[in-house]
Amino acid sequence: MRVGTVAAVVGVTFLVTAALVIAQGVPAGPEGASTPQGPCEPRAALESPPADGRPLRGIVPVGGWAVDLASPAGTGVTEVHIYLDGYGIEPGHTFIGRAEYGASRVDLAQQFNDARFAPSAFSLSWDASTAGAGAHTLVVLYRTRCGWASLTQTVLVDGPTIVLNIDSPPQGSPVSAPVRIEGWAADPQAPQGT
Repeated sequence: MRVGTVAAVVGVTFLVTAALVIAQGVPAGPEGASTPQGPCEPRAALESPPADGRPLRGIVPVGGWAVDLASPAGTGVTEVHIYLDGYGIEPGHTFIGRAEYGASRVDLAQQFNDARFAPSAFSLSWDASTAGAGAHTLVVLYRTRCGWASLTQTVLVDGPTIVLNIDSPPQGSPVSAPVRIEGWAADPQAPQGT
């Protein structure tokens, strides 16, 4: 087993991710949804990566669609966030990013018999090599006027076996600049090393 300091690439990835979470704020998720403004009917699908159990590696497109069928105008969705292995203050989650939202899906406008649902596609490119090998959960959070709704999909990552742990600051704790990040990394599959 090889143990050492976090590699520069992993460290940069984490710092960028941490900066995005701090800058944008972590959505509270469905439990912390705002007061509804009338009934909502959130609907969404994660179409990529496919849920066929094939291992993922490298850059993977994450995409699908999200709407609120009860919205009085537009698609009813204002933003889409993608996480890995949880979200919010759950320990061990990773904010992958804010997906681009609003690409055309004429098929959905036809399916729901309403042209306002056409610009409902979301997409994001995810580097699956930033996750350890094994099973993970992709979490899609999408914001409607009633708050955050979610959907999840289990994915299998065929990537590095590096295990990374951030010890400080604790997950979910408030921070201000500058921030000292401490942790460790290990490769349990390494043939040699300390």
